[in-house]
This record gives sequence, structure tokens and C-alpha cells, in this order.
Amino acid sequence: MYELIPIMILVIVIHETGHIVTARILNLNIDKIGFSLKPFPRFYVSVITRKSTICQRIIFLISGNIATTLIFLLFLLSNLSHPILYYLLAIQIVVETNPIYSDYVVAIMSYLFRKKYDRYYYLARHGINDDEIINPQKLKEIYIFSSIWYIHFILWGALIITLFSPNCLIQLIN
Repeated sequence: MYELIPIMILVIVIHETGHIVTARILNLNIDKIGFSLKPFPRFYVSVITRKSTICQRIIFLISGNIATTLIFLLFLLSNLSHPILYYLLAIQIVVETNPIYSDYVVAIMSYLFRKKYDRYYYLARHGINDDEIINPQKLKEIYIFSSIWYIHFILWGALIITLFSPNCLIQLIN
């Protein structure tokens, strides 16, 4: 079981490397690469989004999950029959795509509330306090339980059922 810890760390490094490589390709300035305990323990890559377009932000946000998914697909195509490794990668994908706190939530909210986000960050950068601008936490409260959130939640549930159904594991072992 302890041999899986380095593999899990490698998967996390690959995920974050996906963000770093994408930031470099899109000419986004990396602000910080770090570790946070809030709202749960996680590594992250932060970019300065002042001059970025909404498309660049979304591509940057989903690039980590794309890197993890590519590793998962390579594992499936390699015909390795290692159920624990399968579950480890599947759990990582489920965590990365959850509808409560994930890069996808930030990407969706960045798109839906792009004008409010841009105004909020512009004013915050210039030290201007405007009580009429909704901060990102309030926007998240608006997003949660919206119709788009329910679609995200249903798709996430379908992903979980697909990844953890007995048929997936049986096909992996055979």
C-alpha cells in the first residue's frame, strides 16, 4: 500500500505540470506554485490573469485534469492489470472534476460571471472598494444549486458510476 504514495504524488505532479506547461504555452505569468490546507490539503498553480482572455483562463484551469486524464488513458491502453492503480487514478479524476470545489467549478464560474470577476479583480488591484461588486465567494454561492451546477453534478455522478462499475474493473483484469 505504501508503494502507492509515490504514484499518487507523481499523479499530482503531472496534474500541476499540466497547468504549468499550459501557462507557459499561453504566455500567462505564473504567480505562485504552492500548497494550501484550505478548504482541504491541495497543491496549486496560480497565474496572474490581468491580461488573459476568458478562453486562456478556462484552458489553463482544465489543463491539469486533461493531463491526469491522459495518464489514465495511457494506463488503460497499456494493458496493465493493476486494480489498485486503476482506482487511484479513478479517484483522482473524480476529485478533480467534483462540482463543489474543483478547477471545473472555477472555469465555469469564470465564464458565467466573467464581467463581474474582471471588475472585481480590477477594482481590488487598484485598491477600490465597491460594495456593489459581488466577490468570488458570493458568486460561488449563486452558482451552487443553479441549473448548470445540477448538470455538472449529474455528469459527475455518471462519471463515478462509469469509473467504479464492476464492468470497468472486469474489463481491466481481463
